[in-house]
Amino acid sequence: MPISALPQSTVRTLGSSITITTPCGVVKELIDNAIDAGASYIEVAVSSNHLDTIRVRDDGHGIDIDDFDALGRRAHTSKLRAFDELGSRARETFGFRGEALAAMNTFAAVSITTRTPNDVVATRLQLKRAVGGAENRSPASAPVGTTVQVTKLFDTLPPRKQYSLKNSAKYIKSTRDLLKAYVLARPVLRLSFKVLGEATGSWSYAPACAADINEAALQIFGKPLASSCIHVSRNSACDQAELPQASQQVAEDFILEAFMPKPGFDVHAVKGKGLYLSVDSRPLSATCGIAKTITAIFKNHLNRATDGTKSGISIPNPFLRLNIRCPAYSYDANVAPLKDEVLFGDENKIIASFTGLCQRVY
Repeated sequence: MPISALPQSTVRTLGSSITITTPCGVVKELIDNAIDAGASYIEVAVSSNHLDTIRVRDDGHGIDIDDFDALGRRAHTSKLRAFDELGSRARETFGFRGEALAAMNTFAAVSITTRTPNDVVATRLQLKRAVGGAENRSPASAPVGTTVQVTKLFDTLPPRKQYSLKNSAKYIKSTRDLLKAYVLARPVLRLSFKVLGEATGSWSYAPACAADINEAALQIFGKPLASSCIHVSRNSACDQAELPQASQQVAEDFILEAFMPKPGFDVHAVKGKGLYLSVDSRPLSATCGIAKTITAIFKNHLNRATDGTKSGISIPNPFLRLNIRCPAYSYDANVAPLKDEVLFGDENKIIASFTGLCQRVY
């Protein structure tokens, strides 16, 4: 078979099916958009199979009418103007590719209701399927903010739809866990989740003013865990004397903010809760990249603190919340389709700082 250009419809489908691989991925991208829009409250609602309907509503600043025609078009974004900006903008924006809505619009129907503070009424519109841009516009009654509704997800990808239907219960649990990760990364953000048509399974987080990680942990996991942990932080500048010369060339410092079990903690309260890692308040996967190294270091120190090393019994999947505040241009955020992994230019500096933090606590 000779080399030839793929049809644009094929290019679009191939790219979109990598950008969004699960129903949870849809929720994550829409939450990221809501946060970038300045939302303080985000409501997530899904159908019982997590495919028929996914709806995310926020109280952000809404979408300007002049941007309607750009909605859902590939490589269209308000977050970035050139690739060179990504090094500094990654700390400020969750989105930057302009691909998420376009991907959803390739294998699902997407409708949007939005209103800015300057609008008298909201506008409801549909995205042109597999193309982008707005159609079927109509006035609607809605507060300032945006609601995105995705229906018939993966209808054009039968194997993926079949697989997702078989795993719908797992995806609903994963979505609930995803929201908890956002709460622990951004404790001031109000979030709610519900399964449409079901009386049980709803979940919400409603922080008080100026909420902190203590309140987030208290609401999510309860008093036993919250009272078993302490908040500690460490500046990577503390570790520069221990680092190779190459690791001392970053002009600014990393700041590690941890909420972790304190000496004498309740083992039953912290076991099985897992790692919650974020970078500049962006939740990351706990199973990829630097997260695996951090987990190993943490478990080693925790086991020593509880004599687990001597007994051979370790605490399974212990709780740790760690947020890393980073200097500009210190990491690449464009390394995973869901932006849930980053690549640090100087990973050793973070590892040394986290090791020092654990040594200080344990």
